[in-house]
Amino acid sequence: MSSLDFENKDTVSRVVIGTTAAVDFTSSQPEPNLIVVDLPGATLPTSLERVLDASSFISPVRMVRAYRTRDGVRVAISLRRTTDWKVVAGPDNLLYVDLAVPADMQQDRATAKQGFSTVAPGGDDGGGLKGAYTSETLIGESGRTSDPQSAFGAGRGSSDPASIMGGTGVFMSESGGASTSGFTGQRINIDLVDADIHSVFRLISHVSRLNIVAGDDVKGSVTVRLEDVPWDQALAAILQAKGLGAQRFGNIVRIAPIEIIKAEQQAAVEAQASIEQLTPLKLLVVPLNYAQADDLSKQVTELVSSRGSVQVESRSNQLIIQETEERLAQIRELIRHLDKPTPQVLIEARVVEATSSFSKELGIQWGGELNASGTTGAGTGLFFPNSVGLSGGKEFVQAGNARNIFFTPNTDNLAVDLPSAASFGSLALSLGSLSGLINIDVRLMAMESEGYGEVISSPKVLTLDNVAAQITQGARIPFLSTSAGGTQVQFITAALEMNVTPHITSDGKVFMKLSITNNRPDFSQAVQGQPAIQIKEASGQFLIDDGDTVVIGGVYTSSETVSNNRVPLLHRIPLLGYLFKNFARTIERNEMLVFVTPRIVNRSR
Repeated sequence: MSSLDFENKDTVSRVVIGTTAAVDFTSSQPEPNLIVVDLPGATLPTSLERVLDASSFISPVRMVRAYRTRDGVRVAISLRRTTDWKVVAGPDNLLYVDLAVPADMQQDRATAKQGFSTVAPGGDDGGGLKGAYTSETLIGESGRTSDPQSAFGAGRGSSDPASIMGGTGVFMSESGGASTSGFTGQRINIDLVDADIHSVFRLISHVSRLNIVAGDDVKGSVTVRLEDVPWDQALAAILQAKGLGAQRFGNIVRIAPIEIIKAEQQAAVEAQASIEQLTPLKLLVVPLNYAQADDLSKQVTELVSSRGSVQVESRSNQLIIQETEERLAQIRELIRHLDKPTPQVLIEARVVEATSSFSKELGIQWGGELNASGTTGAGTGLFFPNSVGLSGGKEFVQAGNARNIFFTPNTDNLAVDLPSAASFGSLALSLGSLSGLINIDVRLMAMESEGYGEVISSPKVLTLDNVAAQITQGARIPFLSTSAGGTQVQFITAALEMNVTPHITSDGKVFMKLSITNNRPDFSQAVQGQPAIQIKEASGQFLIDDGDTVVIGGVYTSSETVSNNRVPLLHRIPLLGYLFKNFARTIERNEMLVFVTPRIVNRSR
């Protein structure tokens, strides 16, 4: 077998089978809509194992397929409708399967010859299929394959009218609103002058593969010239021009004047309302598990008709509903979605405080005396001054009593007194003479300290979605206040406190309004025995993923203090200047971080 083609002629549709040599054949019609031609001993190349789809033509042939059998090759011709046929051997090893075109199809062809053709994806003008494969799906305007049924919305087999077309020339929903969806039908060309509108609908029926029904109230002629437009858009334009509408019932399209369709719909609505008025009411008692009956009754009342009623039984948290069975089904579904446990959120906060300190001090004390007098055996030998005394004068006044600035036993006689505030180590040196002429005392003091501290406060609270929660831990410190009315005791709270209102979003995140306060008394800065209050607070609104931990804020402080006490001028002497000054340096660092972790506990699925 060398070729397989389909030709659509005026009175016959022809399937042409080509072979490389003369071949015997047998033909039969095992089913009313199936013709079989067998070629015993023939072979079939892979390129001819295909399906020719002829359903878009006005022809009794729907599909042609060639395939291998045990004895050779079989060509199966699927028919759209039963018709007369015959197989004739032609020249050049060709076999012709001619099928007679029924009279009504010939009439449709005559109308189509006036100006109707389909636009095939491969560029074929619809005159024939020369061995090319054509699938059963159609190519829409966007280039994507689409089912011709999709132009009317509902799938095959639907029993309700899925859409109405007409009026504005576009598809409309049952409520009459215009649809913005595009047209996806196979593209066609139409050029007709005063054509009967029924014939035009028959042509569109062939292309769309939909059954179209039009009554006696659909009449008249139409002049159309459309090129390369989807068939559903062409149908919409024709319906608009003639004031018609279309209803879809499964794969059947009914066409009627738009006024009649709207009147029928209105009558259907009124009939449904009348039926509902006659439908007996039933009683439904719904116990609620989580929702409050008073709150839920407001939503349920929206679904109740004028005949129905909703009552609230607050004691047992139940709804008593009287309505038709159809509306009760809707109410049950609404309650099923609303009567669910409110999800809870566990909020864990962690306030981490770290402190470090370092201090270093270096101080010096030194003094002495020089006593040149007769008592030390070192007098001057002069009448005046007969003796000379020199000593440190730091302790010129002691306990409020003045004393001589010269050598005084059992005193330090300090010339420089610059000790460190605290001394963790010291070194003393004392130099003196046997006679007590000269005595020198020196003391060197040093201190260095380092400290580190960490405080972790971790409040946790569990609360319902959209419900505020608070947790507090601390103390109330009494303070004395004096006024004209006397002395009163007031209390100030110094506590760790967390206030939060969570909200669970639809995508599983937690939105929180959060405030954390960590106040503590500071007795190191007390005033008249009453401590100061250290205040640490963070607040804001945050959106956090479920289970994630984020830092919502922090404070870092660093302070460095350096102090020098010294004797003017003398502290500038190189090297020896250290005998006339002391040194102190203090560094303090404080850091606070606030972490928050929300966890959804029992979210409804």
